[in-house]
Amino acid sequence: MSGKCQHFIPRFLQSGFASHTNGDEIFTWVYRKDAQPFNTNIDNIGVESHFYSQDGDSQADDNITAAEGRFSELIDALRNGSEEATADSGELAELIAHLEIRTRHLRQSFSNTAGVVMEEMLRFMADQQAFGGYMKRRIKNDPSFMRDAIAAELRKHNFPDSLLPILLNVSLSQPFLEQMLPSLLADLSLMTDQFRAALPHMLKNASKSGHIKALKQTISPQAKTDQYRALKFCLLRSTEVMLPLGDSSIIIQLNGERPFKTFSEKDDPIQSVYLPLSPSLVLVGSVDDKIPDISQIPMAIAQCSLEYFISDSRSSANDALHTHIGERAHLLTQDQIDNLITEVMNE
Repeated sequence: MSGKCQHFIPRFLQSGFASHTNGDEIFTWVYRKDAQPFNTNIDNIGVESHFYSQDGDSQADDNITAAEGRFSELIDALRNGSEEATADSGELAELIAHLEIRTRHLRQSFSNTAGVVMEEMLRFMADQQAFGGYMKRRIKNDPSFMRDAIAAELRKHNFPDSLLPILLNVSLSQPFLEQMLPSLLADLSLMTDQFRAALPHMLKNASKSGHIKALKQTISPQAKTDQYRALKFCLLRSTEVMLPLGDSSIIIQLNGERPFKTFSEKDDPIQSVYLPLSPSLVLVGSVDDKIPDISQIPMAIAQCSLEYFISDSRSSANDALHTHIGERAHLLTQDQIDNLITEVMNE
């Protein structure tokens, strides 16, 4: 067990981006969204109290801590240019799958996306005219939609089953609905306001619980490991392109409209996966033997970072990247969210 303060970006990865050291202490530059860059000890970066623990349950943290020794040794071997390390696609695939799912970036992205979708739904439900029209259409097209819910509620109050058909026919009749719906919608508007106020806390707890539950099952999902094992891995060194490390650890290049992501899905057309190891060294896994152009990777890292990236230096190049943090960091694009909500409303 690693203790109370738990790193979601491992220190063995951050150490490759050191600006300087002081004895055993390692320092780096932090470029945080909407804040001035600052230099600090990596002990203070990518860390959160009890990030992998909840209600005294430390299993996820224990599992991650147990694996970090061999992952750290693998990173050291890669930085030393070990051909044996780059040849072991299984070990590399497991490392990448692990780094992909362990971060605050992923947990916060799920929470943020759910929050946006829920807010759009609540806004729709608070619109009495729009939501009232939706309810009328839904009841007309599928009477059982309301019938089962009303029947269950009446049974709670010990209404006899013999009377349920009469009560349901009255409550679902057009005159009754026309009369009662405005009052029900007004009550619903008040309920949505109350729910909206509680939503941030609910989403934070739900995303943490879900993330920890997934990590307790596996710290390197087999489906992702198998997907990445099929890639061809190599190390690319550069003296011209200086790489930062984003708060997602890895970035994924796709063949499609969205060029980069931080979390892969089953049918994503993956072209390459990038894991920066130092400002001048990156591990690349690609679908073919073609050497990728990494000149666009620093910008992709900044855009895919949700909250911050780190670097070994304060530079004009990093200052330029700083303004682009978060531009492509979310799990779903706004168009995808809009389409999702439209599908629900048109159901």
